[in-house]
Amino acid sequence: ALPAQDREFGVAVRTNLEAMRANPTAFHNVKVKFTVQFASLGRISNPFFTKFVPTDYANFYAWGDEQKIWQEKVYNDVFGTLFLSKTNRQLQSLYSLRLYQRIQCTAVVRNTFQGLPWLEVLKFVVLNEHLDTAVLTHMHRGENLMKQRLWQRAITELSLVPGAGVPKTVTKAAHKNLGVCLLRMGESQAAIGYLQS
Repeated sequence: ALPAQDREFGVAVRTNLEAMRANPTAFHNVKVKFTVQFASLGRISNPFFTKFVPTDYANFYAWGDEQKIWQEKVYNDVFGTLFLSKTNRQLQSLYSLRLYQRIQCTAVVRNTFQGLPWLEVLKFVVLNEHLDTAVLTHMHRGENLMKQRLWQRAITELSLVPGAGVPKTVTKAAHKNLGVCLLRMGESQAAIGYLQS
């Protein structure tokens, strides 16, 4: 059997991994479009309850674009039931993805098992914006310094986050944190510019 084709399910519903994980049955057999950050290839399969067997599907792990992966608990909550058919033309592109590379996926939630959506990725587009270890480190350090109420040091770390190629979601989080730091230091005028962006 061929993997799902675009016309099979019509227009894709825009969503995110968080929403699908929270209510996988609501998305069963729904074509979806969402953005993730690639983590790694995987070895998950379930031949008894799903169609995802290693001979036919490549498995991979990713974080939802909405996840704050600079926070350790969130970083460890990587999602692993994403599959691409080994007959898909993009298989080699999947194998060449790098850690934290962002991709916009079009997929179908084929199964729900053990409270998780099992997604067959039909196609993906590699996005220009991406994270790297340096950005994640600055965000992580900045938020830890905020917890310690070391506002000026937090500003120094967080100021290094925004830049060319950094995803808008991360830049927005950095600006929010910078605004909070400036408010805590009594610099409300400077804080407003960050909090409004």
